[in-house]
Formats: sequence, structure tokens, C-alpha cells
Amino acid sequence: MFYKIGKWLTGMDMRDGYGDFRMMKRVVADSIINMGEYSSRYMKGIFSFVGFETKWIKCEDTERVKGTSKWKMGSLFAYAADGIMAFSTLPLRLAGLASVLLFAAAIVFMTVCAVNCADPSKDIRATDVLLLVVMMVSSMQMLFIYILGAYVSRDYIENKRRPIYIIKEKK
Repeated sequence: MFYKIGKWLTGMDMRDGYGDFRMMKRVVADSIINMGEYSSRYMKGIFSFVGFETKWIKCEDTERVKGTSKWKMGSLFAYAADGIMAFSTLPLRLAGLASVLLFAAAIVFMTVCAVNCADPSKDIRATDVLLLVVMMVSSMQMLFIYILGAYVSRDYIENKRRPIYIIKEKK
């Protein structure tokens, strides 16, 4: 299940349980070494990013004979966040979508308030006005943060100096 979520978020094939041990040809190793990234290298993503043909070897997981894993749940979530942030701008786009949805909800709420104001028997409540103002301001803030984040993410991706494509040489 997590494999499918990871593929949806990053668009890369990073299968669960297959990414920790590997053998590779020299051309693959050279492509990985020549990647321009030097900090926060999410290696499972880089292995998938270089795009060479991968052959998966199925192996059976066994329980540890002794000791326990040093990975805690918080560390695993931080590792997953590193992978998502290193290879995807989807979370940023989802924040932009949330700002648009909040703005649309504010417009609907404003329309309902305007219809209620047309009826003289109904009073305008201060909480409705306050809620409308908070929704509109919040949606605008989220939109501007999304726009700022879009510029920063493009600069971040550009500064990683990843190659646009990798050519596999045939000998």
C-alpha cells in the first residue's frame, strides 16, 4: 500500500523492501556519483531517478535474531517526508488546491450571508462576518504562500543540478 502512495506522490518506482541492497553496473554507479546533489541525498529516490533498467530479485524477509531496529516511528515519517520533498512538489500543489477550496467555500458562505441579509426578518450576526473575513484572509494567505513556495521549489530543484536526462551508452 505504501508503495502505491509513494509512487503517486513522487512518480518513481520505489518498491517496499527492495531498495536496501543492490548490485549495479558501472554506468549506473557513475550516473549516481555524477548527480549534482550533495546534501540530503535520498538514495532510494536517486536510484530510481537515474532510470536504468531494474531487475527485482524477490527475497524473503526474516525476523532479527537479536536486537531491535533503531528506527522509531518519528524517524520513519521524517525519512518518508525527505523522500517526498526531494522528488515531488505535489504537497505544495495540494496546499495551493486547499487555498482555492477555502476561497470557494468563503464565496459560497458570502453568498449565503448575502441571501440571508436580503430577508429583513434575519439579522446579520457578527460571528458570520468574522468567519467570512477569517476565511477570505486565510485563503489569500495560503494562496500567496503557495505562490512563494512554487518559486522556491523551482529554485530548489534547479539548484540540485540533476541532469535533465541520462544517456545510456551502448558499446
